[in-house]
Amino acid sequence: MKTNKLTLPMVVMVLLIVAVAGCAEPVEMEMEVPIPGKLVYVEDFSGRHGVLAGRFGDLVLIEGNENKRYALTDDHYYYAYPNLVNGGKEVWFESKRGDDLWPAGLSSRSDLYSLDVETRQVRNIRDSLSTVFAVPLEDGIERISVSPSGSRMVFQMRDVETGSPIGPRPFFYLDRDFNMLRRVEDETYRISWMQVFWSDDENKISFDSGGHRRVFVYNFESQQAHRISNEFIESIQRPMFCHAGSWIDDNRFVYSCSYSGGNEIKIFQYDYHTDSSTEIAEIVKENFGIQSLHISRDGSYLVFIGTTSVDFKIVESAIYVYDIETNEMQSFAENKRQKRWLRWYEDL
Repeated sequence: MKTNKLTLPMVVMVLLIVAVAGCAEPVEMEMEVPIPGKLVYVEDFSGRHGVLAGRFGDLVLIEGNENKRYALTDDHYYYAYPNLVNGGKEVWFESKRGDDLWPAGLSSRSDLYSLDVETRQVRNIRDSLSTVFAVPLEDGIERISVSPSGSRMVFQMRDVETGSPIGPRPFFYLDRDFNMLRRVEDETYRISWMQVFWSDDENKISFDSGGHRRVFVYNFESQQAHRISNEFIESIQRPMFCHAGSWIDDNRFVYSCSYSGGNEIKIFQYDYHTDSSTEIAEIVKENFGIQSLHISRDGSYLVFIGTTSVDFKIVESAIYVYDIETNEMQSFAENKRQKRWLRWYEDL
C-alpha cells in the first residue's frame, strides 16, 4: 500500500491552518449590554498590534436590545470610522483594501465602503456617490462621519480644486439631498484623527483640532468654524488635550479634557447659544484614557471607550457607562484589545 508523507512545508501549512482556525473570532456571541440601541466600532482581534498596525482592526457591532455582539469582519484589511446608516442595516466606513496594502501599510490610499450587516457584503460606494456631482469624488477619502439621517457627510479627501495628490487633505461636506459637494475648511482648522459629531438638526458639527486638541464647532449655514469657550481650560498652565463628543440636541454637546500626565479627565457640556461650557463629570483613574464620548438623550449618563495602559501596553479595554448623578461607572465588552471609533446609536 502506498502511503503519503507530509513534507516540512506541508506540516507548516497544516499548523498555520489549524492556528488560524483556532483563533478565528466568534461571529456571534451573547453579551450583557446595559444600554439600548446599537454600537459599532473597530477592534484589534489579534490583541497585539492595535488598529493601526499588524493585521489592523475589524468591524464590531453590538446590539444592545438583543444583548449580542457580532464580528462583522475578520480579515487583514484596514477599517476605520464606521457609521451605521439605513436604520442600522449598513455600515459606511473608511478602508484600505488595495493590492499594495501589506507593503504600503497606512500609507496606502483609503476609500469609502459600505458593508451590508445581514449579508456581510462589502462594496465601494465612492463611485455611486460621485454620479450626482459635477466634480467626482477622488479616491483617498478619509475620516468620514455620516449625519444621523445618512444624507450628509464630512470627510477628508485630495483637493478637488487643485487635484494635488500631496499636501494636507482638505475637509469636505457632502449633501446628498441637494447634490452638493463643498470644501468647508481653511488652513486654520484640520480635523484630527478623532471623530466628528453631528447636531440633531445636522446643521452643525463638533470636532477637535490643533496641537493641543481644542474643540471647534462648524456651522454649515453660516459656513464658519468657531473655537469653543472654556475659561477653566485657558487658566491651566500645563498642556491639556480636549476631544469632541456627541450632541444632546441641536444646541448642546459634550467633550472631554485631560492634563498631560494627569489622572483626571473632565467632561464638559457646551451650550452653542451662550458659547459657554459647564463641567458635568470628572473621572479619576490612574493610567486611564477615554475616546468616542457619547451622552444619552436625557443627559443622565455617558458612554465611551475606556482604556487602561501601562508602559504603552493595554491592561484593560472596555466600553464604559458613567452615571452623571451617582458618579458610578460600569463596563462591558472587556478585554485587552485596542478599540477605536465607537458610534452609539441610542434610538436604533
